[in-house]
Amino acid sequence: MLNRIINILGFGTGAFALFVVFGILVAQDKTKIESQKPNISKQPTVTSNFQVKVESFLKMFSDDFSPSKENLIGTGQGYDFENKTNPIWTKRITLKSKTSFVNNYQQTVYQRLYFSFFQYENSKRTLTALDSLLNCFGGACTKLKWDAKSQSAKTIPCIYLINEKEIVACYINCEHQNDFWMKLKDEIEKTFSNGTSRVMETGCGGPINFKTI
Repeated sequence: MLNRIINILGFGTGAFALFVVFGILVAQDKTKIESQKPNISKQPTVTSNFQVKVESFLKMFSDDFSPSKENLIGTGQGYDFENKTNPIWTKRITLKSKTSFVNNYQQTVYQRLYFSFFQYENSKRTLTALDSLLNCFGGACTKLKWDAKSQSAKTIPCIYLINEKEIVACYINCEHQNDFWMKLKDEIEKTFSNGTSRVMETGCGGPINFKTI
């Protein structure tokens, strides 16, 4: 039977033996390469406690808000943390209210919440991010000093909460300041503060307030 196969293929006995050996070596190399490939399907998705907390926090708004394609960068007010401070994880999302309300200018509008969440490798990188924020805050790149009184800047209302390795930020439009905004700031502090969290918050153009909670 073997001789018949050799004759059909047109190989001599020596050439056929060489062909078989070559095939075995190729198969072994292929097996070795496959064994060295990482098994992606078995690698767990690494999710930090902060990321879980962010997703849980955002779910609280699902009944009254929907995600919007609008973004904070488009307002000209948001700080570009991604390009300036290299966080290891970032989530930006704009939520738009499903129902309208009458704003401070007696206009019927939909509330928009510009959320940003940043996670850093260590506390040093978080402090670097905070310093960068204070050195150029708002639309006019105003330099701020932490805890100094009576500071103002070209900015829409916002709150920043800074932990050891995390920064949480939320902006709204100037004409959207209302009781809901006050409750939202309290909810952000309640959810993400840990007893040593630093908070910077401001109204439309100021005053800029600082505290530790």
